[in-house]
Amino acid sequence: MSREQKAYVFIYLPGETVAVPIVTLISKLVILTLLLSLTGCVSAGGGAAARVNTTTRAILKLTAHNIPAGKSVSAIQASLQLPVGVTPGVLKGNDASGSVVASGLAAGAMVASSYNSETRIMTYGVVFPSGFPAGEFLTITCKVADGTVVTASDFPAQAKITQILDSSMSADSLRGATCPVAVTFQ
Repeated sequence: MSREQKAYVFIYLPGETVAVPIVTLISKLVILTLLLSLTGCVSAGGGAAARVNTTTRAILKLTAHNIPAGKSVSAIQASLQLPVGVTPGVLKGNDASGSVVASGLAAGAMVASSYNSETRIMTYGVVFPSGFPAGEFLTITCKVADGTVVTASDFPAQAKITQILDSSMSADSLRGATCPVAVTFQ
């Protein structure tokens, strides 16, 4: 095309009309599309742009709730299922005890944990003979696999209590206790 025979696109703006040569417009659109695709704002194929996982650890804080006034927990055993792509942070065979730490009101308690990789169920036990009241008692550190995208809603809201004993070693006074799970990511 010679300079005199250029095709134009007319853009109407309030108060003016701008004539843009089609070749210039197309080249700018191509450059813009390339820039957007390089920055992840556009993806080929029309789907949403892929999310990149920057999370490497999930920290779970467990609390004892619905503990009657004047009562304390001296032992608790519970379990929870981890999402796909999430495992205990320290795992030796099925032993996940290196991933759990007594915290909050049970700091200093004895803890142990196991993990079944087929079911993704983590079971833990906390023993604190003098007892601890309602509140935080355990921190679990988990590893998030590369390429795994998880949110807090992928984790169970409650751990399943299988056994809980008060300081007199009775389970009767703690019926109805719950174990909410709070999740943060690093």
